Amino acid sequence: CEYMTGGFVCVLGKTGYNFGSGMTGGFAYVLDQDNGFVDRVNHELVEIQRISGEAMEAYRSHLQRVLNEYVEETDSEWGRNLA
Repeated sequence: CEYMTGGFVCVLGKTGYNFGSGMTGGFAYVLDQDNGFVDRVNHELVEIQRISGEAMEAYRSHLQRVLNEYVEETDSEWGRNLA
């Protein structure tokens, strides 16, 4: 996410190192299947939060809508399995 100043990104694969180094705003949903994202993120600029718990319901709903739209537009089996 270089030069990101707002909006959001949804990452369904592995990230590179120093993730978020160019982010000055916005947020990212990152699927962390190998539990290694914490080692690849720029901790000076990025705050990691899980989208579990009642306080994160709006984010979970937003992510569900994003995944559903992705599946509709791409017919992605991977996306369908996640949604």
